[in-house]
Amino acid sequence: MNDTQKISNAFNNKMREWLDDDEFNSLIKKTKSQTDPNVCHTHDYCDANVIMDECFVEILGREHDCASQTDADIWNDAWTLSKQNLFGVGQ
Repeated sequence: MNDTQKISNAFNNKMREWLDDDEFNSLIKKTKSQTDPNVCHTHDYCDANVIMDECFVEILGREHDCASQTDADIWNDAWTLSKQNLFGVGQ
């Protein structure tokens, strides 16, 4: 499993911890019906950037470098994986 997948898995787990069952189920429903790939409904329930940042530090052991395209790609790809996998609950 690569770092992007690890960050995505950590993000999924933290979203599950931060949201109550109703919020999480609503997130899944909204994600399933979303047609714009640039929209992520996690922000409807919390500051998901804080969660992703925690995951980045947890997995890579360092802060996200906002000036790094590599870090931006890892961040965005992890988010995409999470959305595609419905935040760990699968299709």
